[in-house]
Parts: sequence; structure tokens; C-alpha cells
Amino acid sequence: PLSVREFDDQEALLLFAKIIGQRAVDNPEHRKALAALAEYLGYLPIAIAVAAHQIGEEPGWTPAAFLARLQEGESQLDELLEFGGKSVQSLFEASYGQLPADQQRFFTALSVFPGKDFNTVAAAYVTQTTASQADTYLRSLRRRSLIQHVSPERYQLHSLWRWYNKRKVESLAPLALRMIAYYA
Repeated sequence: PLSVREFDDQEALLLFAKIIGQRAVDNPEHRKALAALAEYLGYLPIAIAVAAHQIGEEPGWTPAAFLARLQEGESQLDELLEFGGKSVQSLFEASYGQLPADQQRFFTALSVFPGKDFNTVAAAYVTQTTASQADTYLRSLRRRSLIQHVSPERYQLHSLWRWYNKRKVESLAPLALRMIAYYA
């Protein structure tokens, strides 16, 4: 599988400059909003590119206004993260579709973790897998750039993947109850 790393702040701003122009990035107010937007998008290159094209093409949209629209709710993501035939959701569909069914179920269950990160044992408990199986799945998902490794035994699900995965889970309630039981 192809591994795609997240951008850092500078790379994100360079991409914004390439698409919407250096003047927008040099404007201190816009620069601050663009940095916040890149962070909100988890520094995912395709998400940043799509957002930049949307900002550049929509009359009167500033980076701050675009970010505010994104933050209004998950229903906005479908509309706002699609441009010129490129859609973050369609790219996610392609990546998700390449996972075996057992890994798809495991991966979508990770959307229950609302915090910054989780460990292998918590993932195993919530998904009702063994710690060994959870470790294998997490490593596979990390190699595919579907989750991020933040420290030894700790992983993070990107907020856009959480949005996508929540749509795939029939009910978060049983997963949430298992997560609460684990942390309690």
C-alpha cells in the first residue's frame, strides 16, 4: 500500500499559496485562518488542496469563513470537500474499500474515540478483539496512512476519518458503552 504522510504547517501554507496565491498567505489574518484550517483538516494534502480550490473559486469566501462553514457541522463536509471532480470522500471510499471486511469493521469502530489518541488495549476492548489482533490491525492501518502513530502504543484517528467512519457504523451506542466501560 502507498503511505501518505501529513503535511507540516509550512508545507500546508505552501500548498495554499500555490492554489490561492501568496498574497492570501502573506495576509496575517488569512495566514492564521489557513493554519487553523490545515490543522482542522489534519494536514491531509488532498483535503488541503480541495479546500484551497474551494476558497479560491467561491466569490467572497475568506479562509476564516470557509473554516467556520466546515466547523458548522459534519453535513458541511460533503459539500465543502469536493471540487472539480475531486472529493475527499471518494478518496476515502477507495482506501476503505481496499481493507478486508474484518479490518473495515475494526477501523470504523475506532470512530468512537473522541479524544486525541487511544492505545492498543483500548482499541482491542472496544472492538472485542485480542490485543495481538488489535495491534496487527492498527499497524496495518498506520502503514496505509489511515491512522496516525503518535507515540509507542498510541494511535490517533484523523477527524475527517472519524467523520467518514461514523457514517459506516450502524450504531455507535454499543461501541460507546464498551469505551466507557474500558475507561471506567
